[in-house]
Amino acid sequence: ADVDGLTYGVGAEYEIARSPFSVTAGYSHSDIEDLDIDSWTVGLRYSFGGGLQARDRAGAALPGSGVAGLLGAL
Repeated sequence: ADVDGLTYGVGAEYEIARSPFSVTAGYSHSDIEDLDIDSWTVGLRYSFGGGLQARDRAGAALPGSGVAGLLGAL
């Protein structure tokens, strides 16, 4: 079977000043053959360290590596 599809989306995040919290929102649209899917997301994110710019450049900073590193920090 041959299936053609297209997916695109956009998202944003706003960091609340002097707070480890940020608000997120996003939209995506998928078009697969005769099926159209629209998805909206809204969220609240807590940062365990670093701001938006630092996470964007280096990724999320978790202690150690993987689940073992995370559990070792507890």
